[in-house]
Parts: sequence; structure tokens; C-alpha cells
Amino acid sequence: MPIPVNNAELVRLYESGMTLRAIADRYGVKKQAVHGRLKCIGYKPRPSHIQRRTFDRETLVDLYVTKDLSLEKVAEHLKADRGSVRNELIRHGIECRRRGGRSKYRPYFAKLSSVGDSVLIPWKYPRYAHKTLHVAAERFGIKVSIKKAGDFQMRVTRKA
Repeated sequence: MPIPVNNAELVRLYESGMTLRAIADRYGVKKQAVHGRLKCIGYKPRPSHIQRRTFDRETLVDLYVTKDLSLEKVAEHLKADRGSVRNELIRHGIECRRRGGRSKYRPYFAKLSSVGDSVLIPWKYPRYAHKTLHVAAERFGIKVSIKKAGDFQMRVTRKA
């Protein structure tokens, strides 16, 4: 629906301090229609009162990479929301981890630094161990062999 007002009046209302929403409500149109009209006539709307928060790369690397905090914990520490922190990680070129938390086997795989190293992992249900551990190792970027080492343990050895 077109805005039933001329461009000069629209600019005058906006420059008097009225918000886009207030102008839209006055003429029974959407806020985007007012913004679009101002943009079409070459008028640059004033910036939003909401300022984007930025964080320096060193702080993000320290919290997210070095201290290995989750995105939620980093956001809590910086008193920001999760989305803002994620956007800043991307802006600084810091790779975001997959959602869903960290694998509980990560500390065990971290000990497998070279081919032939092995570690014992406690396991309640050996029947399901092989596929689960192979997938977790693949996500960690290593190949492993898995053998049962007692009733409730699996021996995981790095292959490559």
C-alpha cells in the first residue's frame, strides 16, 4: 500500500524526530514502507540506537580457543548474547565449533598424539563402543583401532 503523503512531508516528519514506526502508524502502513520510500528518494535514515558490540580477537581466542569455553559461556563472560559472539568469531576468522557440545571422549583422543599410542576408555556397553568411538575419532581427525580390554573398558589405539 502506498504511503499517502508526499516526500517532503515524510522527510519533515522524520527529521522532526519521529521514528519510522511512528510515521508508519500515522499513515497505516508498515515501517518497511516508510524506510523504503526514504531510501528511494535518496534520504539516508539515521542509525539505529542499538550499537553492535565488538570484541577484540585476543579476548575471543583466549576464552573460546585457549580456555575452550562454549559459545554460551563466552557470551555470559562478555555479557553479550550468543549470536553477537558467534558473529565476532566469524568476523575475526576464528573457526566455530560444531553445536551439540564437545565429545566426552575428546580428552582421551587428545592423549593419542602419535601412531601406536593407546588409551583405556571406560565403557558401560561394549556392544555399542566400536561405531561410537570410530565416529568420535573421525571427528577428532584421527583413525583408531578399538579392542575390548575387560568388562567395562575399551583400548583405543591410534592408527593414523
